[in-house]
Amino acid sequence: MRPRKRRQRRSVNTGPSVRVVIGGSYPVVNAGLQHMLRCGGMTVAAVAMSPDDLLRLADRTRPAVAVINAHSGGAWIQVVPRLRSAHPSLPVIAVTGYDGAALHARVLSLGCSSVLSMRATQDDFRRAVRGAVRGYGLVEAALLRGVLAGREAPSSQITVPERDILRGLADGLSNSEVASQLKCSVGTVKNYLRSVFEKLEVSDRTQAVVKAFRMGIID
Repeated sequence: MRPRKRRQRRSVNTGPSVRVVIGGSYPVVNAGLQHMLRCGGMTVAAVAMSPDDLLRLADRTRPAVAVINAHSGGAWIQVVPRLRSAHPSLPVIAVTGYDGAALHARVLSLGCSSVLSMRATQDDFRRAVRGAVRGYGLVEAALLRGVLAGREAPSSQITVPERDILRGLADGLSNSEVASQLKCSVGTVKNYLRSVFEKLEVSDRTQAVVKAFRMGIID
């Protein structure tokens, strides 16, 4: 009888592992973030205990996403623009223990693509990290309501098609779904998005929608 060939086990996680760098002053919080991300199939490339360490480790490890604990203090919030300046394509996710709308609006305006509270689940973090790689952001509804409470004056610079695209983004539609809805090409949608980002002075879809709500461009 011929010996049976052993079947090789396939990895349960078939998707590519996302490299993440974590930054924060509290070891216990960092350890919790590491555990949640690794259980979600992510690779924690490094953990920084100071903002300067975060900048150095981001240079060295070249992560796909950075997760910072904004609850660690103002220095961690102030490092966001420095990090984005050094790595413009690096999405930054902020974790906060505060419920203050001013802080959430602040981290979004500085360039964070997602804001999650300590109440967020492992699935929330996994979705935020995976979405950040694809250019999407995640803000908890409870946090978003606070941010939207203080609206800014409406802007007349946004055109009607750009306003329609912003409404599509607010509904969670992809570029192709927005294109189908507006009966235009995906390339046209991307061109409008670039124009919207420039006019609103934002760098991603989440920030664009948040600012459009605050300015009364969409409701």
